[in-house]
Amino acid sequence: MKIEFEGTVDELRGLMSGDNVGTDIAVIQLEEDNYSRIFDENNRLWMKDNVMNRFTLNNQRKYIYDLLVTRGYLFLNEAYDMLGFSRTKTGQLVGWTYKEGMTVGDIYTIYRRGESFVYWLDFKPQGIILDEI
Repeated sequence: MKIEFEGTVDELRGLMSGDNVGTDIAVIQLEEDNYSRIFDENNRLWMKDNVMNRFTLNNQRKYIYDLLVTRGYLFLNEAYDMLGFSRTKTGQLVGWTYKEGMTVGDIYTIYRRGESFVYWLDFKPQGIILDEI
């Protein structure tokens, strides 16, 4: 996750010192900011059948969304688990909290790579959700 600050170095130093020292403000350095994954023959759920791959990805996305609606939150690592991807440290912090009007497309977008059986999944977590659950 990337956090941008627009201002002078002195303004940034002011935010990081003085009245902010000793408060419950925390800075967490996340190791990655790319949540996309490739769904290919290296994934345990992948098949050499394009129709079945698309069916699997759509059904898993619907299941992930239903779990989010039911529980009210979902961590990225939980979605990774359901799709056969490895967990990450960041995935333990970021995810989704359900908000009215959300759709399955708010979880991840599916892109097919040309005519191959390979898909690119672009996950769209809302950010760190620990304080929201």
